[in-house]
Amino acid sequence: MNLATKRRARYDLVTAGSLHYNTCKGATMTANTPSITSFPPKDLADFLDLCTGRWMSLRSRFEPGGAGTEWHRSQHGYINVTRIAESAELEKLGGLVLEPPEGLEQQLHFFIDGSLNLRGACQASGAWSFRPDSNLELSIWRDDGGSLTEWIWFTKPNLRLRSTMATTAAGVLEQASFASEIRRIS
Repeated sequence: MNLATKRRARYDLVTAGSLHYNTCKGATMTANTPSITSFPPKDLADFLDLCTGRWMSLRSRFEPGGAGTEWHRSQHGYINVTRIAESAELEKLGGLVLEPPEGLEQQLHFFIDGSLNLRGACQASGAWSFRPDSNLELSIWRDDGGSLTEWIWFTKPNLRLRSTMATTAAGVLEQASFASEIRRIS
């Protein structure tokens, strides 16, 4: 491998925030990196474990009804994510505590029957589905009849992508967003 190829490989490793894997085992870890036993995640528990950490997020938000330059906004910040333990007696598969840049803590609780409860800054219920392609789909129902659907997936252990759509009760798109998030590993 020549020097230019080595530099490019190092750049790809640093910019993607990825870990070096040898057949998905033996990853190099740091104190801020979760214990990853397989990639991509094979079930919800693996997925939630992979979500933990401090994430640098860049999000673009689109609002079709916005006037002038108000239809599009971008923001960046850090999101801290911690894991909530499973609870057999409550039939809860565990969950996540999210601390976004705005500082409004949100808890997501996942249940065996596929239901989802949000507690904290926003109180809501919904459903979750772990897809065969290792992405997580969240559907959240609002009191006004509208809904929010979010798809979350990983392209590498330390690179997470999220896409969100909010619709009215009539199915009209209110807002869409896309976020790319890189885990802080140092």
